Amino acid sequence: MDFPNLNLNRLSVRMKLALSFAAVGVLNVCLGLYAVFGAGEVKVVAALVCAGCLLSLCAARYISRGIKRSIDELLRVSGLVSDGRLENSARVRILSHDELGSLARQYNFMFDRINALVSALRERSAEAERAVRAKGVFLATMSHEIRTPMNVIIGMSDILASADNLDATQKGYLRDIRRMGKSLLQMINDILDFSKIDMDRIEIVSASYDFRDLFESVCSQSGFLATSKGLKFVHSVDAALPRMLFGDELRVRQVLTNVISNAVKYTRDGLVSVNVGLRGCRGGAGFGVTVSDTGVGIRPSDMPLLFRPFQQFDREMNKGIVGTGLGLAISRRLVDMMGGEILVESEYGVGSVFTIVLPLAEGDAPASVGEVVASADANVLVVDDSAENLTVAQGCLGRHGVTPDTASSGAEAIAMMAAKKYDLVFMDHMMPDMDGIEAARRIRASGDRTPIIALSANAVAGMEDFFLRSGLDGFLAKPIDDVRLNELLAKWLPPAKYTTRRNAPGKGGAVKDDATANLLSSLRGVPGLDVDLGMEYSGGDAAIYVAVLRQMYGKVDADLSKLEKLEQSLADGDIAEYAVKVHAMKGVFANIGAEALASSASKLEAMAKHAAGLLSDTPPFVEAVKNFKTLLSATAIGTVKEQEQEQEQEQNSNTLARVLNALRDACALCKGNEANAWAARLRRQAGGVKDAAVHARLLELAELAEAYEYDAAAEKADGLISDLAM
Repeated sequence: MDFPNLNLNRLSVRMKLALSFAAVGVLNVCLGLYAVFGAGEVKVVAALVCAGCLLSLCAARYISRGIKRSIDELLRVSGLVSDGRLENSARVRILSHDELGSLARQYNFMFDRINALVSALRERSAEAERAVRAKGVFLATMSHEIRTPMNVIIGMSDILASADNLDATQKGYLRDIRRMGKSLLQMINDILDFSKIDMDRIEIVSASYDFRDLFESVCSQSGFLATSKGLKFVHSVDAALPRMLFGDELRVRQVLTNVISNAVKYTRDGLVSVNVGLRGCRGGAGFGVTVSDTGVGIRPSDMPLLFRPFQQFDREMNKGIVGTGLGLAISRRLVDMMGGEILVESEYGVGSVFTIVLPLAEGDAPASVGEVVASADANVLVVDDSAENLTVAQGCLGRHGVTPDTASSGAEAIAMMAAKKYDLVFMDHMMPDMDGIEAARRIRASGDRTPIIALSANAVAGMEDFFLRSGLDGFLAKPIDDVRLNELLAKWLPPAKYTTRRNAPGKGGAVKDDATANLLSSLRGVPGLDVDLGMEYSGGDAAIYVAVLRQMYGKVDADLSKLEKLEQSLADGDIAEYAVKVHAMKGVFANIGAEALASSASKLEAMAKHAAGLLSDTPPFVEAVKNFKTLLSATAIGTVKEQEQEQEQEQNSNTLARVLNALRDACALCKGNEANAWAARLRRQAGGVKDAAVHARLLELAELAEAYEYDAAAEKADGLISDLAM
């Protein structure tokens, strides 16, 4: 704040001039006296007058300087306060005990009162902000916690609905459970989104996207709902609008879904139309999505409250319509964040027109990466503690010509990478004993810069950034998406070790024999198992899918037994191992297409973060898995053909040979950490060896290595390799 500049020097000059004029008057008086009385008396009088004038001038100068200092001090502190600086330096220094001093003391009293009021306001503001933030955190947490069991309820209702022993009434009940469950889930999602927006935790992330695909997807869903209500639903897009746009695809989809579904929801009969065209947006190029309906409309008195949160109007007219009153509030905030606006026109009882206007930015056409086909010398390592997940990864990589090595633990991966140079590593995140992040940290500490891609079933927002910050080079979600896998291979494999083909062959979904075809047919009748989804996650290869199912079927009892033991010992601090186990089961069930069981395992994993409810929720999950296995047992999945047994034995033999050679080399070079890791792997391999004599020799070799008897261990390993013709 600027204050007028008071030039007190000019005030002093005026005072000096006044005194000078007074002195001139006195001089004239002296001259008159000189004329009347003579020179002697006049000289005395003149000397006295001059002395008086000089004293008056000095006094005036002293007084003016004091006044100026006091006023300068007031101006200084006023400037500080106007700038919001309420520290002690903004108090006025008392420079006199006159009226200006009293003014300064009064100013300081006023300053102290203002300062106290500001401090109180700041404290109350901070308390209010803490309360709002706590409310937002509570809403976000509760919404998330409620959403997980709701997904399970919906999933379980789907499983029950597929049963063939239900009558029409029971099926109707299940449809109602699913419908109301989805409605409740949408409310929960709205509350979660609103709490995130309220806490400024939502960011607009722009990228190129296909608007036509997005629009058709939203309209397809809304059109189905409209048709089911007997409404007419039409939609169109101006041909002049570019197909590829640049923006936040997720938020654009959310806004369109909210506004269009509202139109369908509040229209009982007639028409809902959605049209997209070019139009201006805040002085620039833009496009508008106009949603018109013949619904109930909005009263003029309700229009100012339309975009406020938790507002629902005309409850009598809209009786039976479920919602939170957050959809439009969220949409308005998101549109504002994207630089657009929402316009509304409505006539009560006739209908409404909502127009979503967004800035127009043309996006880039998606880059076409040909399918990667690796050469025989591409070295890839996959690390996962789940045998089923390793089988899936092998199958997906096999489509790209990659025959990967596998490791079932972080320690084993470290040992294998020390013994062999790899081009690319896929590292599971959650593993017992040593997770993927710790394994990657140790690998990096050794100076190895091999690209490491995180594998995780936790495909939630922010996970990729988390892995990148943790020292890994990328993220591949489980179940594995082939397009993403192809992108990672193209990015990280050495160019000399792969080629690309534009016309990729169909996924390996060809069923090679009638037995497999019949098995898949019977599996499609198992409630809770989506065979097509599981086939998709297996790269479309029926043989891989069946192999994964058989692995799961053969070891699920052991997994459940371990889970029950972990549950019983949660009080002893086994919560982390429990979380790892249910995480692994979640990935396995997701891979085979058992989504409801995967969702239940995901719920247990989330609950393991605070241990609440595990003792009561684990038994139902165990029972559901056992029931699922019973249903599978009615198919031929538990019958392993002799040829498959021979292939499995051959695979185990090849793995055993690799472990023996690696352990021998580690012992010969006295590499303690590697020798211990390979010895642990050897113990696991020995469990699958049926020959008792060979089994005993393998365990003896492991004990020698673990006891640092490296010479004897290397010699015994050579003997085994020779005797087993490896």
